[in-house]
Amino acid sequence: MVFAALGTDTGGSIRIPASLCGVVGLKPTYGRVSCRGVIPLSVSLDHVGPLARNSTDAAVILEIVSDPRHKFRSPFSARKVGRAVLKGITLGRPREFFFDRLDPEVESAIEAAMKSFERAGVRITEIPLPSAAAWGEAGAQIALAEARQHHESQGYFPARANEYGDDVRARLEQGAAVKAIDYLQAMSLRKRAAIEFDEAFGRADAIITPATPVPATPLGASVLQIRGGEETVRSAMVRLDRPANVSGNPAVSIPCGWTKNGLPIGLQLIGRHWDEAMLLQIAGAAAKELRVMRRTDFKASLNSAAARPAG
Repeated sequence: MVFAALGTDTGGSIRIPASLCGVVGLKPTYGRVSCRGVIPLSVSLDHVGPLARNSTDAAVILEIVSDPRHKFRSPFSARKVGRAVLKGITLGRPREFFFDRLDPEVESAIEAAMKSFERAGVRITEIPLPSAAAWGEAGAQIALAEARQHHESQGYFPARANEYGDDVRARLEQGAAVKAIDYLQAMSLRKRAAIEFDEAFGRADAIITPATPVPATPLGASVLQIRGGEETVRSAMVRLDRPANVSGNPAVSIPCGWTKNGLPIGLQLIGRHWDEAMLLQIAGAAAKELRVMRRTDFKASLNSAAARPAG
């Protein structure tokens, strides 16, 4: 219906819907796009970025909305996004955390994508991110505390708690339980995350992971089963995306195929701070390489669905 849309991303809320709906979603570097006028969830983690049909459109929107006044800004121009070629690119596959507890169809799609990239001349190398498992909880502590602080400072909460929806009210109540020491330790982990990503980019041009560990869940579902274990839908959806919020690195979700039931699967690429041009160039090349594979998968999924009995 539209050329593109804007989203806000504190723990994945650009990349998650992009992954689940089969479009491109870009979370820029922290500070690339101003959050002025956006009601904050977490001032340390909030990002604004585009959702679009492809990486070229995302680049155009990013150029338009980039903040020219940010003191740490490295100028972005869509013209800096070069020709989409994968040959000679190195992608880092994290050793820890990002490939744990995946839906089998998601895992198969990401593995097939990596093999396709290797055939196109990509070098895929394992990279260490030793503290990655702690970044999600750090992000949650930061977000809960900062959300509570904002709503209290505006006089909205708890004074008008009865006007909030149950889910938001519950999370703001949790924010009051975050101790100062927990918040400070989480902010320290935030610095650690940025350092570990920077070290990884000494060996890779971008980092490849699934965008979400599962495809879209049924409406109203609150828990799901992954590899025999139970996890809340909220936890599963943000698990692989929140680390890039914590570190502030740019990250993009691109379509990577379909499940046998025709649900989209997303692939995430994480880039260097302030280098969205390189990230989008790689994303465009990756999408081009996956296009034939995606069409084949989609046709197969439609044929499979048509063959199943109604109901």
